[in-house]
Amino acid sequence: MTEKLENQSELIEIFNLLIKGVSSLGATNFKSAINSVILSKELSFQNYNTVIEYILDSIIYEWREHKVTRDQLFLMNQRGEVVIARKIAILLIKYHIDIHDKTIAGFFGFKETKKHGLKIIGKMVTWYNSLDKNNKIDIVYIEKHDKLKMQVMKFIDTLKVKEEIKK
Repeated sequence: MTEKLENQSELIEIFNLLIKGVSSLGATNFKSAINSVILSKELSFQNYNTVIEYILDSIIYEWREHKVTRDQLFLMNQRGEVVIARKIAILLIKYHIDIHDKTIAGFFGFKETKKHGLKIIGKMVTWYNSLDKNNKIDIVYIEKHDKLKMQVMKFIDTLKVKEEIKK
């Protein structure tokens, strides 16, 4: 009987978190965040670098017409399309890999303090969420982000299948 009550209280707590998450992020963003957490938890730590490399290679390929290089993604004095490419790379890593924001910020050459990392990554998320689907420039970035996000999800699924085969 006590176990059942504990399960009920946990269930109520989960529903409260669900309501809070949906109301603060919106249903689509909340669902995306939950799926990202599940995907990253299923992926072994040893594959994190493989996924990061795939994300960076995909970013470089997607921005090939602008001649964005991997090295440019890590230089803070870059402008224009390089900055956009870096932002989307950071967002993809944040969504698909279970590592702390300060680690992601440090990886890209930003100050590696917890507060600064959270602030930088938070700005990237805010920037993406502020893109306007009715603006012809913004829609290009939204479409690139969504395309890359789907490619990364497929790549991660492939890695998970390979891990299962090894077991």
